Amino acid sequence: MSSVRANARRILALLVIAAVSLAATGATGRSSSAVFGPTDAFYSVASLPSGRWLVVGASGVLLTSDDNGKTWTRTQLAKIYPFSWLDLFSIRFAPDRVNGWISGEQGLILRTTDAGKSWQKQQSGVVDNIYRVAPVDAQNAVASGVRGALLYTHDGGQSWQISRQKNGFAFFDAAATDNSNAWAVGEFETILHSSDGGKTWTAQSGGNRANFRQPAYFTVRFRDSTHGWVTGQGATILVTSDGGKTWQTVVSPTKSSMFGTVFTDARFWMAGDDGVLLNASLDGNGGAVSVQPTFSVLNDVAFAGQTGIAVGFSGTILRTDDGGGHWKKVSQE
Repeated sequence: MSSVRANARRILALLVIAAVSLAATGATGRSSSAVFGPTDAFYSVASLPSGRWLVVGASGVLLTSDDNGKTWTRTQLAKIYPFSWLDLFSIRFAPDRVNGWISGEQGLILRTTDAGKSWQKQQSGVVDNIYRVAPVDAQNAVASGVRGALLYTHDGGQSWQISRQKNGFAFFDAAATDNSNAWAVGEFETILHSSDGGKTWTAQSGGNRANFRQPAYFTVRFRDSTHGWVTGQGATILVTSDGGKTWQTVVSPTKSSMFGTVFTDARFWMAGDDGVLLNASLDGNGGAVSVQPTFSVLNDVAFAGQTGIAVGFSGTILRTDDGGGHWKKVSQE
């Protein structure tokens, strides 16, 4: 029951939309001497080759580290008047690790062209929460959000085009491997595929409102146009080797839902409910292996070489220096 309640709390937190107007977002935001603590909620993490790490979360929080996650600096972005800040749900970079996007509440999209040193607001064309921007490169990306919102850009986000799905589902994650192939996942076991860069979408799974017991899918990752993973509620883990035409179940050692995923050179890592981290071989053979370094919900995980960072609720930041063999909580109140 604790897992069900945690899932419900997370979904409600993600689906809430603030009923206030959006102010212009500055390039630098607001800095603070306080770093982070148990009242913070972190939703996403990204790594850069220089040893720089970035974490985003509730109330516009952006944490940055230039020493591989040992110490952090706190900034706030996306202010809404009078004294509030929009939640930031994801941060993702293009393969050049210089161009990247943050997405958040009320259609918020921020763009960086200098590896996260500064951020500029882009016009998404929607007022819906945007949960993920999935870059292909500096010019091409897709994005996913609530009320059936799927977006795409071919000009670095100067203009975002909307492909709104009639089912009105919340799409929690998106992935794109090239200028043609993209995937989005969401409610009612839904997996959508686009072969034209996000302009049109077809269902590979789900796509219709059905039994409310059908699990939502929370993450989708592809390492090329054929090999991909999906995770969702109730320990759902799926893998494909044919671009999503067929999906096979990966055995999970836990009943916890997975909310954040990442490929490393040798493993596929997942972070989720109950503080559980899973890892599996890239093809999913042999099932997944579980570790539980915390009891706080983990929302995302990223790696740079042997260094990994996982983030979640209650101000949780976990760090590993040995490729995930051992995890320690970073504390910096």
